[in-house]
Amino acid sequence: MLLQERNKMKEDNSKKEEYVWDDVYDKGEGFEELCRATENLLKNRRLLNAYYPLVRLIRKNDLKINKSLEFGAGTGQMSLILKKLGLVKEVYLVDIETKALKIAERLFE
Repeated sequence: MLLQERNKMKEDNSKKEEYVWDDVYDKGEGFEELCRATENLLKNRRLLNAYYPLVRLIRKNDLKINKSLEFGAGTGQMSLILKKLGLVKEVYLVDIETKALKIAERLFE
């Protein structure tokens, strides 16, 4: 009985996760919010350094990065931040979810 309940809970949780991503990827809901959040993050250096230690590492070491490849990129937020800050010249994203990559294309426009 306990095993059946546990499996049922896993099914319910996976359905919830799918639903959230469906809203973002299929319906495009939250796209404008994602754009605003990115712009706000770019304006707040302290927050940026806290959430993206890679930014701090690149700046601290004065690294010059021509190309970046991000696996499991989703909508490409990390790469987008690096590109907008001018820390990376070219960005390549890889993700199993093509819908996420389409959103990334819109974000990079």
